[in-house]
Amino acid sequence: MTTVFGPPFNNGAPFYQFLTAAGDGSGAIDHTGNYSVTPQEVKIQATDSEVLLITALVLVIADDTTFDPAKYGAINALANGYDLVTRINGVSVGLLRGNRIKTGFDIMGSGADFRFTEMLKDRPLLQAKFSFSDGFPSGIQLKGVDADKLSVTLNDNFTGMLMNRFIATGVKI
Repeated sequence: MTTVFGPPFNNGAPFYQFLTAAGDGSGAIDHTGNYSVTPQEVKIQATDSEVLLITALVLVIADDTTFDPAKYGAINALANGYDLVTRINGVSVGLLRGNRIKTGFDIMGSGADFRFTEMLKDRPLLQAKFSFSDGFPSGIQLKGVDADKLSVTLNDNFTGMLMNRFIATGVKI
């Protein structure tokens, strides 16, 4: 029996997985490209035989210079921004209550737990944890047979950043 951020689940195994274009954790994990012309969806999606219980999404961004909360890391504020979206049984739901992440202020105001640290000298790192316990007390259940997913669509230019990662955590049932 395993307990992770919620009620106990028999035969559950804690996991974390990077959101990637493929949805299975393979491929690029740093989303620091220019997606302003061709948007890029990064996601976690269970395989046909899996059920994933997502309890949180962790955002990790790093840059070469001091973070300015009016910007996204050290790059300018995002023109389009992004939402955290889940699709369950074919129905998509934005998890940020109609808001979009465009700046550090947006991350701070989203209800995420966040902290600033230094990766190396003069290389700031921001970690933000979006917990899904408010709207989904046991987490977000993604069933592979239903093609459920948790995704972020990037539609801005992130070039110049050192790191822009999204990591889902939870239990594989």
